[in-house]
Amino acid sequence: MPEVTKRSVDALKTEITGQSQKLENCNKQISNLQTRLSTLVDENKLLETQLTKLRETVAEDIKYLYEKLS
Repeated sequence: MPEVTKRSVDALKTEITGQSQKLENCNKQISNLQTRLSTLVDENKLLETQLTKLRETVAEDIKYLYEKLS
C-alpha cells in the first residue's frame, strides 16, 4: 500500500483547489451564457412580434392601394 505523506496530501489539496477554481469559472461562464441566451430569446420574440405587425401593415397597405386602383 502506498505511503501517504504530508507532501502527497498537500499536492492533492493543491490539485483539488485548482480543479475547484476551474469548476467555479466554468459555472460562471455557464451562468453568463444562460443569461445571454435568455436575452436573445426575448429579443427574438420581440422581433417576431414586430415582423408580424409589419406584415399586417404591408398587407393593409397593399389592400388599400389595390382598392384605390380598382
